[in-house]
Amino acid sequence: MFLVRRAVPEDACAIRRVAETLKYEPPGSEKGFLVHVRSDEVYRVILEISKHSFVAEEDGQVVGFLLVHTLNELEALASRILEKDQVIRYVLELGDGTVVYADQIGVSLDARSRGTGQALAEAMGKEHPKAHFMAAIMHRPAKNGVSLRLAMRNGWTLRTEIPENEFVWGIYEHRN
Repeated sequence: MFLVRRAVPEDACAIRRVAETLKYEPPGSEKGFLVHVRSDEVYRVILEISKHSFVAEEDGQVVGFLLVHTLNELEALASRILEKDQVIRYVLELGDGTVVYADQIGVSLDARSRGTGQALAEAMGKEHPKAHFMAAIMHRPAKNGVSLRLAMRNGWTLRTEIPENEFVWGIYEHRN
């Protein structure tokens, strides 16, 4: 059984380990869909700035994570460590104070199909009961079916698509 709790900076290394197992590789490989796997130091800074992220633990080990940022946190991250790519620019330009950005979700392969991703999503919803949630999900070169299924199960809808280099990101939203 797993436990969902708020992520703290000390979780950075464990989050990076899970993220590494889910790193995107060219189409044909179903390993994972995380394009931006970050260093321990970057994850640590993210968790110092963003106070709304979660981890799922099982037997004391992190098996999943969800990085979540308010607009103020996303702006601080973009000015400090995150590349201000097309997706982040789009989210920041909305200027809606209720927007909460779900940046990355990752569940280790051995913890999938047990409700881990759903539990992380529910924790985010409880934390922000009046939020306008947004997330970017890879559409091309490979469609991230795992994240799409989770989003659709929870009532998220496609707002737009944003091309960026070789990728096309679907921008999904959900209002609590």
